[in-house]
Amino acid sequence: MRLFILLTVKSLATIHLPARSVLRRPAPFILLLFFWMISIWNLDRIPIVHPDEPWILSPGYKLFTQGIYGSDLFAGFNGMEYIYFEFMPLMSLLQGAGAVFFGVGVMQMRIIPVMLGAITLALSFAFARRIATTTTGALTMFLLLFWQWATSGTRLFGSGIPLIDLARVARYDILVAPLGLSTLLMWMHARRTHAWRFYFLSGLLAGFAGMAHLYGAFWIAALVIVHLLDHWWFERRTLFRATGLIIGGAGVVWLAWIAVALLNWNYFVGQTTQYGDRFNVFNGAFYLQNLALEGQRYNLGIRNLQSLMRIGLWMLVGGVPIATVWVITKAARDQYRKALWLLVPSILFPILFALLIRVKTFNYLVSVAPFYALMVAWCIVTLFNTGRGARLAVILILTISALQSAWSIGTMQFFANRHGRDTQVFYQQLRQVTPPQGRILGAPQYWLAMPQRDYRAAVLPFFLSNPRLNQHPLEFEEALTQIKPDIVFIDAHITDISDNYGDHLRGTRQTPLRNFLLKHNARLVAKIADNYGEPFFIYQLDW
Repeated sequence: MRLFILLTVKSLATIHLPARSVLRRPAPFILLLFFWMISIWNLDRIPIVHPDEPWILSPGYKLFTQGIYGSDLFAGFNGMEYIYFEFMPLMSLLQGAGAVFFGVGVMQMRIIPVMLGAITLALSFAFARRIATTTTGALTMFLLLFWQWATSGTRLFGSGIPLIDLARVARYDILVAPLGLSTLLMWMHARRTHAWRFYFLSGLLAGFAGMAHLYGAFWIAALVIVHLLDHWWFERRTLFRATGLIIGGAGVVWLAWIAVALLNWNYFVGQTTQYGDRFNVFNGAFYLQNLALEGQRYNLGIRNLQSLMRIGLWMLVGGVPIATVWVITKAARDQYRKALWLLVPSILFPILFALLIRVKTFNYLVSVAPFYALMVAWCIVTLFNTGRGARLAVILILTISALQSAWSIGTMQFFANRHGRDTQVFYQQLRQVTPPQGRILGAPQYWLAMPQRDYRAAVLPFFLSNPRLNQHPLEFEEALTQIKPDIVFIDAHITDISDNYGDHLRGTRQTPLRNFLLKHNARLVAKIADNYGEPFFIYQLDW
């Protein structure tokens, strides 16, 4: 994080716009200010708090408050309360540090991804300025803010603009983007200064990208390929020492994580069993199946007729391929080596995503958004200077894109103002009506209201009882008895947990929990409305 901030400050402090630039010196700062404004606005109201957000926070929070990297939300499941392996640790560590500094809450939790989004925006400008021009850098920032890739209006992704939406969600995806950009910028600095330590640091950053999210490890391959192609294609030589330092930097990070996994092997295997089908890399059908489903990924709304009216979709499916071909031509015809630095991650990541990742969501797109935005921006700036007709076309496209994106952002904020309630008010009410003593079983997001309480995630009994998730499954009622909750939160989305994790219960997914409550004479102690006005029930059990 400290390195990101230093790179951000340095990149913005050294802006030198040419006198005849289309965009003036204040443009990057204005765009950054706009990003902060729309990101902070209603940050605790929209999107709806996803269970993954406090889930990711909990191990880091326990580390900084108790000195143990584990999550009490899942105590009893393969040692998760002692050491946590289900997802990579870096975002959890950042969130835990942020919770110690800012406190625990939705707004406090989400300020970290907003900061990472701002850093991504600044680093995108710095990278674009070094690849092309300052004008291209400013336009790259503009596209990251006003290029709507997907449909808007969902509770999780309100605008359909990758950077804006992912910077509002406290998940690890937003961390991969600044780490990737920092990796390339550090390598470019090493190449310019010929200082060996910066090659090592670039590899270190690539390794940390994999610690943010597993697909972030693709940055190790991207960095090595960029380095080798750059020296082989343009200079006909390979700097093996530099390559070794890059791999060594990434290796330091990964060897440390592998060592921790080996020392806790049983816990590691137990916690990651559920993801075994996503790593069937020795089966050829695995790659074919991934490719066959590629057109349905990322929730871009391609099959939605309404999306055909969105110019952002056409810029993605048409503009990106055209811009890619243009950059390839520039690299080959003009021997412009900087174009190669942009091409490698822009092409490699979609290929690796298509081949190696079984489940892909809109979240993943934020890692490639800066590179796609730069390619399109570079192409647009070049096209703008070719003639009056081209200028009019560019202005029309950017205007429509900006208007449609602004409408989606405005709609998102309107929904938050009309339907959302302040989470602090709701959490305060929840604390007031919840019995002061006893273990709580509820959705992870409500743990944010009472992080000091003995709290278990509502998904835990499903983890313990589902043979797909647990190597030594219990009966569902036995799992609940082992957890022994005194208070149970039932919200409107409890069926989502059953749908996602209760396949072993077949057609009786809700009955076991209901029977358990009846068996232990559970009484309703409070009924309130959650922060979206939906019913929320609090039961107290008699053991």
